[in-house]
Amino acid sequence: MRIINLTGKFTTCEQLEVGVFAPEDEDVDKIKELLVFQKYPTENDIEKRAKALVDIANKYEVLYAMIDGPSFFMSSLEKALKNDNIQPLYSFGKMITEEVEYPDGVINNTRYKHEAFIMV
Repeated sequence: MRIINLTGKFTTCEQLEVGVFAPEDEDVDKIKELLVFQKYPTENDIEKRAKALVDIANKYEVLYAMIDGPSFFMSSLEKALKNDNIQPLYSFGKMITEEVEYPDGVINNTRYKHEAFIMV
């Protein structure tokens, strides 16, 4: 299963193992731009941004998209993806702390660990 990362965040090792991939750098930059709202969005703004993200997903011919972003935007993005037969997925996981050994000592590293997808 190929899953495009439309979150604007880095893809974790666990996500890579289950088929998530990051689009090309120029598309990642565009995704980040589309997910950040600098001013109060109109309904039209929201629809245009959702459509632009769907267009990016379609460029990669995927059936699944991992999404995340502003809560007020997610239902519109879900709907737009589904209208183009792309299943939106949310990553479910938890923050974990791991000890990482370095020559100078041990450092506790906290990171997100993906465990499963939530299909909506």
